[in-house]
Amino acid sequence: MNAKEVIPMRTTLEELLNHPQPATPMRTDNSTADGIMNKTVKQKASKSMDMRFYWVQDRVQQNQLKVLWVPGEINLADYQSQVQPTSVHRALRPIYLYEKGKSPATLQGCDEILKSLVRGTKPVTPLLARTAQQQHLTIPRGTNFTAV
Repeated sequence: MNAKEVIPMRTTLEELLNHPQPATPMRTDNSTADGIMNKTVKQKASKSMDMRFYWVQDRVQQNQLKVLWVPGEINLADYQSQVQPTSVHRALRPIYLYEKGKSPATLQGCDEILKSLVRGTKPVTPLLARTAQQQHLTIPRGTNFTAV
C-alpha cells in the first residue's frame, strides 16, 4: 500500500475509535532508503533527493510510519521487478491469483509463502497456519500438509 494512502486510514481509525494507532510498518529492501527514512544514514547529495522521501521521513518522525528493512527474498515488490524461474511463479501464484485452499487470507500468509521459497520447503496452508497460531502450536520446518 502506498504511504500516502495509509495516513487517511490511520486518521479515520483514530477519530472513529478514539484510540491512538501504533506506527504503520512499511517494508523496503533498500538499506539506503531505510537509513535515510530513519535518519541513521546521512545523505550527501540532497539535490537528488526526491520530495517524497522527505514526506515519508516526516511521517516516521511523527511516529505514523515505521520503515523496516527486509531482505529481497521476502519482499513482494521484488517479484515484479526481477526475472524469476518457473518454480517461483508457481509458488507465488496463490498470492496474486485466488486459488481455493491455497491463497492466504492475510499478509502474514504471503510472508509464509515467501519464506518457504527461501527455505526450500512447501508453504503451510493459511488455514493450518492460522489454526496453529491460535492454538500456539509449533509447526516443524519441512512438514507437509495435504488438502482435506
